[in-house]
Order: sequence, then structure tokens, then C-alpha cells
Amino acid sequence: MAMKCASPVLFLTIFCPPKKSSGFIDDFTELLSKISTDFDCIVISGDFNIHIDNHTDTHARELISLLEAFGLSQHVSRPRQSFFSKIISENANNTHILFSTVDRLVNPPSLIARVAFHLKM
Repeated sequence: MAMKCASPVLFLTIFCPPKKSSGFIDDFTELLSKISTDFDCIVISGDFNIHIDNHTDTHARELISLLEAFGLSQHVSRPRQSFFSKIISENANNTHILFSTVDRLVNPPSLIARVAFHLKM
């Protein structure tokens, strides 16, 4: 993957178990608070086990609010059945609908599919 960014990029992988503890959002908020002060460019991938498009789901609404509060945006618009089910990114100076922590992020859905294919065991 080729990326252009003037400052360091932090890549995180997050897993939230299907049976969420009540503290996940609080823990995730604390993590984002700590890393957002040190990095302008953040890319978060992982399996959040949250149907972010279900606006009646409390966890989905909390996650969306948290992402918006930290200027994070979702790249993947449909569910993925792989380890890299979501990619969220943030750039302090530039947020787009199809997000990028950098000037360009190479076609995220197909990139994720290729990476996930190679990680299957």
C-alpha cells in the first residue's frame, strides 16, 4: 500500500467481542484520547462486532458518536466477514466521506479482501 503523509501514521487493530462489556466504549474513548494527541494520522482496522448501520442499536449509536467526536470516519460501507471488517481513519486536517488519514488510501474494500484472503487459516 502506498501512502503519503507528512507525519507518522499509527495503525491499530481492534477486536470487540460479540458479547460487549459495558466498558468497551469507555476503554475505546480513553485509547482514542491518548493516541489522538500524539498522532495526526490514525488508521484503525478490526472487528468491532457492531452493526454500525443499525441506528436503533445503542452500541452503534455510541460508536458513531465517538468516531465523530474524534474526527474518525468509516471507509468500509458494507459488512465484511473477515478480520479487517472495518477501516476507520482520521486526519486532523482533512476528512472525506471515503476517508483517508493520508492523501490517498488504495481502494480499501478490495485491499481488505486481498489481505483477509491471505490471513485465512
